[in-house]
This record gives sequence, structure tokens and C-alpha cells, in this order.
Amino acid sequence: YLYMMNPDYEGEYKNPFSETPFINGKTVQVSISVESEDLTLDTETDESYSISIQRMSANELSRNSQTDRCEGPKATQRVKSKGKAEEAPGIHITVSAKTYYGARHGLETLSQMITYDDLSDTLQTYSTAFVDDEPSFKHRGLLLDTSRNFMSKKVIKKIIQGM
Repeated sequence: YLYMMNPDYEGEYKNPFSETPFINGKTVQVSISVESEDLTLDTETDESYSISIQRMSANELSRNSQTDRCEGPKATQRVKSKGKAEEAPGIHITVSAKTYYGARHGLETLSQMITYDDLSDTLQTYSTAFVDDEPSFKHRGLLLDTSRNFMSKKVIKKIIQGM
């Protein structure tokens, strides 16, 4: 952060941005939906997935927490608004896939959308986003870098047989 290097910087962490696409310190609910219980993995397995991150109002969050059973130690945060206590707004994340393998890829993508900010000591994620993804090819590739790592013919044949 270059603003910290400015000679006018007075210390303490102050966010220089008035509005940020990230959300922190709010309730986060995650729902995972898998259509098929089939665990077969072959070239015909559908590994597509979608991730939806949406802002939720306090009413929507309380309604979802009763139906989704997504509870944690800080499932309900209270804030004062207009003289009465109500739930703090947050986000709802939905990972949808047809198979377990698609859900696994979706969770990996979601993990890459979460970051740790050491200045504010918080985990952050996007407040709104949508990802719809699938593998480009039905097969998985393998790279053997034999120019930098010597492998005997016997080892290469074992790798090919394992594929």
C-alpha cells in the first residue's frame, strides 16, 4: 500500500477507499448443492459448477439461517439501527454442481476468492459475484518435463500405463 509511504501518513490503518467490492465482519452463509450422488469419474463426468455470491438483507439472512442450517459461533451479529437491535446484513454464497467433482472445483474457486487482510486482521470476500465454469476438455493432460528432470524409459512407461 503506497499511501502508507506518503510523508503525510499519520499512522494507524485507514482504508483510503471509500467503497470496496469486498465485505468483512458480516455474516456469511454458504450453501452447497449437488444434483447427483454418483461418484464415477470418467471422461463423461460433468464437472461444471456455478458460484453465486449475493448481498442479503437482515430479513433474508434470518430466513435463510432457519432453513439452511448454516450456523456458526457468530451466526447472528447484532447492530443498533433506529433504536432497535436487528441482525447485521451479510452475504449468501451458493455453490451448485451436477456432481461431487464439480462441487469440489467450485469450492476450490471459492477458496481463491477469499483473501486475508493482515492490516485489518480479517478474511475478505467479494460482496457480489457470479461464476459459471466447466472444464474446456473432457480429458486431463499430463506434462513430463524430461529436459530438466531426467526420467528413465521405464519410469515414463509406468506413467503412461497409469494414465
